[in-house]
Order: sequence, then C-alpha cells, then structure tokens
Amino acid sequence: MKFRRIEEPLRSKIQTYAPAAGFLSLAIMMSCIAWVIWTYQSKQADYSIFNHFISELGHTIDSPFYLVFSLGLCASSLLFILLLLGLSFHIDSVWARRAMRIGVFACIACFFVGVFPGNTWKYAHLTVALIFFVGSLIAVAMFGFAIYTDPNRNMPKWHIVPSIVVVGNSATLLLLPSDSVKQFLADRATFDRPDMWLNPFFEWMVFFSILVWMFFISRHLHFHNKRSQVNVIGDESQYAE
Repeated sequence: MKFRRIEEPLRSKIQTYAPAAGFLSLAIMMSCIAWVIWTYQSKQADYSIFNHFISELGHTIDSPFYLVFSLGLCASSLLFILLLLGLSFHIDSVWARRAMRIGVFACIACFFVGVFPGNTWKYAHLTVALIFFVGSLIAVAMFGFAIYTDPNRNMPKWHIVPSIVVVGNSATLLLLPSDSVKQFLADRATFDRPDMWLNPFFEWMVFFSILVWMFFISRHLHFHNKRSQVNVIGDESQYAE
C-alpha cells in the first residue's frame, strides 16, 4: 500500500499527459517524414513508398535532411513510451502491463533505429529494426487481447480492429520472401529496384497502421480524461451546494 501511494501521483500524471504525447508523437513523425521525402535526392530513383524502405530516409548520402528523420524518430519513440504507459494504466490488467513492457522495449529499439543510419551502421540498424517490428507486433496484439478480455470494458472493443490491422501487416512483412532484400543490402547501387516492391511497401503499411492505432488510442484517452474532469467538477459542485 505504501508503494501504491507513492506510485499513484506519477500514474495520474502519466495518464493526464499520455494522449498529448501520442498526438505529439504522431505530428513529429508525420511532419519529419513528409519533409525528408520531399527533399530526398537520389541519382537512382525518386523516393516512393512503393519501392523504398523507411530507413532510406535516414541514409546519410541520398537524404540531405537525414538528421531530421533520425531526430524525429528518436523523439517520437520516447513520446510513444508515455502513450503506452498511459494505455496500460487505463486498462489496468495483467495483459496490458505485459504488452506495455514489450512495447517499451520495441520503442527503445525504434529509438536506436534513428541512432544507427542504415547505410553506415547496417547490421546494428537491421537488428534494432527487426526488434522493433517483432516487438510492436507482439505488443499491439497483446494490447488488443487486453482490450477484448477486459471485464471492466475500459475501452470499446472496436479498438481491437486497428490492432488486427497492425498485426496483419506486420505478420505479412515478416513472412515475405527476403531474397530481394538480401540482394539490395549486398549492393544497393546496382540493385534493380522494381516499381512495386512488396517488402518496403508492407514496411510502410506497418508504419501507417501503427500511426492509425496510436491515433485512436490517443483519441480515446483524451476523451476519457475530458469526461473524468467533468465528473470531478460535477462532484465538487455537489459538495459545494
């Protein structure tokens, strides 16, 4: 009980700021990526989500503003952690806490994706990127399960739909044949990039589906906080009368 009393004020603050952290994470990531795609320069081909990997935006040669991408990814990852903590406290179940721990680990991996550019730290970059994609798949799936099995129904069950989309896209990405990716990594300069390349395309689908998942989670927590504030004000008014 003593530990709980010390912990509760911090939990309350995290739940208060978690939605704002989620929305800010989305805004930073989307604006940074949009800017870096627009300014991307390559002698081989213009940047396209249909045949370019996300990490190519952080390459130090073709991407003049690679630092914008890297710093945006690092900042968004840290803010994402705050959102996951708030979601875990909101659902408040064993499965939610397990999902939160895995999700935080995935966010830390995502942070280091921004630290290690893919063209200069190839193997470190690939390792942390793989940890992020596998970790995010597991975390979102577990959060979806926590929402579905929550007896208190702290979140509407339709929130499992974005979770299913994330899991489906992530599983597809991880199960796609990797021969072309190995050829690309072996010699990017001479690789004949197809107009429609499923591996980078589904990497983008995972990214977009995670952003949608974050938006709906942030939206729910935001309106929950608003309703809680209204209820507190109403209770205080009754006592004043």
